[in-house]
Amino acid sequence: MQSSNNDYGRVPEVDFFDIATVLWKEKRLIAVCTILTGLIGLAVALLTTPVYEVKYGIAPPTINDVAHLNYGRTRESELAPYSVKEVYDVFLRNLQSDSLRQSFFSSVYIKSQQSAEQKGIDKNLYENFYKRLKIAPAGKDLDNRWTVSLQESDPAKAAEMVSAYVAQAGEAAKQEVISNAHTEAAVRARILTSQINTLRQSGKKQREDTIVRLREALNVAKSINLEKPLIFAVNQSAEMAGNLDGNLTYMRGSKALEAELVNLEARESDDPFIKELRGIEEKLAYYQGLEAAPDNVTVYRQDGVVSQSSSPVKPKKAIILIIGLIAGAGLGCTIALMRYFIRRRVARA
Repeated sequence: MQSSNNDYGRVPEVDFFDIATVLWKEKRLIAVCTILTGLIGLAVALLTTPVYEVKYGIAPPTINDVAHLNYGRTRESELAPYSVKEVYDVFLRNLQSDSLRQSFFSSVYIKSQQSAEQKGIDKNLYENFYKRLKIAPAGKDLDNRWTVSLQESDPAKAAEMVSAYVAQAGEAAKQEVISNAHTEAAVRARILTSQINTLRQSGKKQREDTIVRLREALNVAKSINLEKPLIFAVNQSAEMAGNLDGNLTYMRGSKALEAELVNLEARESDDPFIKELRGIEEKLAYYQGLEAAPDNVTVYRQDGVVSQSSSPVKPKKAIILIIGLIAGAGLGCTIALMRYFIRRRVARA
């Protein structure tokens, strides 16, 4: 009895050849399991909706693409010209922004997914769209080239969507660059307009001050009955006293002073008498001309054609089938070994 109890508690020893023999005897069971799971994997691969990937290549614009944006923008004009890199960076920032993705999703993508009878939208639809839309550099060896890819069950629809997305990003970047250029020119124009208004106010004050001084000089000239200017002999040459300023202005004579007063009081504009005004007005007209936003500006270039994969990226039918066969074989082997150990345990009991 003691020996029987020890044999019952002892773990039966099984070597590799025993396992191989068992598996060979149960080869039909293993084959059936392998075929069944293989068929299940094949059905999954065939019934799963295929997903295709479409790629859109993007390259920086050329100098000619941004030339119209730099019209009139020189170092001398205090407006630095835009470089290709600056314009392209604005485009890339818009291309990768979450605000553009959300705007495109709500304005374009969601309409393409929603049928006329559909009332609700899956709350995870945006997350799925976010995962399937990928934006990445084309490669380390490619200079500033990027790729926008989208995975969809319909490759033609995916090509349409990715093209629309890049176009929307380009339009947003274009409007941003043009708006920045317009704002810079408008700010410079406002500064010059303020300077012109200041000069005109100053000119008006100077004319009013001149009128006050001439009236005082006229009173002095009348008080001494000086109607005509005095003539002085200096170095045997005659000069008119009209060149005298300040306290000697009365020496021009009352008639000259009265005529000048009438002229000053009747003057409608002081612009011709403000020296700096015309130059500033020329600059103002220059900057106002730059405020017009150019339309023929390109912030990116399409690199090649929109590529569509000939075979779906998902599902991988061969991989699914192989996994199904391996899983079936493993399941069959497990069942076979379990049956063997159960029978052996029952026999020893």
